[in-house]
Amino acid sequence: MLRVSIIQKNKAKGIKTWYARIADPEAGIEVYRSLKTTLKGEAQFLASKALEDFKKKEVDITLERGFSEVIKDRNLQGYDSKTIYMYNQAFEMLYDLRNKNVSDIRPEDLSKVFAEKCEGLGPGSYNVRHQYCTSIFSYFVSREWIHKNPMNKVPKKKTVRNSFPFFWTVDQVNAILDHAQTPEHRVTWALMAFAGLRKAEAANLKDSDIYDGYIHLIGKGNKMAKIPLSSRLKKEIEMYGKPLPRFESLSAHVKTAAKAAKIEFQGEATNHRFRHSFASNLIRAGADIKSVQLLMRHESIEITLNTYAHLLGADLEKAVDMIK
Repeated sequence: MLRVSIIQKNKAKGIKTWYARIADPEAGIEVYRSLKTTLKGEAQFLASKALEDFKKKEVDITLERGFSEVIKDRNLQGYDSKTIYMYNQAFEMLYDLRNKNVSDIRPEDLSKVFAEKCEGLGPGSYNVRHQYCTSIFSYFVSREWIHKNPMNKVPKKKTVRNSFPFFWTVDQVNAILDHAQTPEHRVTWALMAFAGLRKAEAANLKDSDIYDGYIHLIGKGNKMAKIPLSSRLKKEIEMYGKPLPRFESLSAHVKTAAKAAKIEFQGEATNHRFRHSFASNLIRAGADIKSVQLLMRHESIEITLNTYAHLLGADLEKAVDMIK
């Protein structure tokens, strides 16, 4: 519920002008309006009028027109093409509401859209769409076209984390690479599977980043990384034989390739699974956990241990027999 109070927000600077603070904590609304007076009694009277004016400010603007303003704003702020693509994906999902005034769109309208358009999606994919739709309506709130974000009442899906990440064996990775739609997809997935690169790192790697037997890149957290180039990965890059490709989206393609490979595995076919497979196959091949941590560029060895400890535990029987 919208409430109004008065405050001298710049009193510490010696400015005694009163402001109306209009807020609804549940809806995430908090705006200030200068009342242009230093008299408290007058400020209390003007604050009520400011609240009424704020309530009346909802305007007739369609979702389609409002969304075009969102994209214009995001482009002006320099958002990258991938983020703009995700905003467009979110709008496509809301397309049936495009001619509806944004002030008339209710949480139940959006819940219905999510139930119909996101049926069968896992928590991760569902919640990404939720995030971008929420951002669209947050922009409308910031422009004061609406007072409350209706997405705040559309529940997210609870993420159920597996006790360990799924991975592909080396044979399964090879089978998926053999069924890649294009050589460009194959070499990009190989960078993830045989060097542990993240999707964005692999999709944006340049030939000039590979020299002296290492891959040089700026990774997560803007940290410089230097990763040894394995003979297997070198062979994949040489086989590709062209400047490394750049991708905007890979997700749908890996699902298609995994299905075409006709391999049995648990969990989803995702790009990030290649990175998990890199670490998992290193451990299964006998690499020590510290080396895996460094190659995966984890902040601490505890992260590596907590993520892949199940693979170490599988070799306990062999370990006790090492002492003769």
